[in-house]
Amino acid sequence: VGRGKCGVLTSLRKKYGDSLHGDLREKLGARFNYMLHHNLPHAADEYYKDRKEALFRIYAYHPGVECVPGTADDMDDKMFLLDPAVPSALQGSEEGTKSSERDCKAVSLPICGNDLDARHAPGLWKRIPQPCSLPDWMTEKDFDFYVSEYTRNGFHGG
Repeated sequence: VGRGKCGVLTSLRKKYGDSLHGDLREKLGARFNYMLHHNLPHAADEYYKDRKEALFRIYAYHPGVECVPGTADDMDDKMFLLDPAVPSALQGSEEGTKSSERDCKAVSLPICGNDLDARHAPGLWKRIPQPCSLPDWMTEKDFDFYVSEYTRNGFHGG
């Protein structure tokens, strides 16, 4: 059972960059993938914080749907989005060097590789535009029921 999941995550980490176990440079160079994001610490908490908006975007969005202009919060394909003042040397521009806690402190970076989690990586729902309305197949009452269930149970899985 667990073997298949590990294999999928391993191949995704190779393809998108190691956002789960890499050093700081590897993590900052990783590209977004929703399955890798959902394995980061605090991912469920980030969805739960604004669960109604998260669920609305997830259920209502599809290519071609009318959306509120300018509402895709994060269009960047990087997994972790940090302050642009973070030196490029720590963002993976120098090949072959490993960053360390010392590197982070030297540039007054408030976080290091082990501290990067979903709080620094916008989730899937923040990367898609906000549709103008629910889809025809979902009533407001249905949607409110889903929101209440996620409010009651959270986003931690089955």
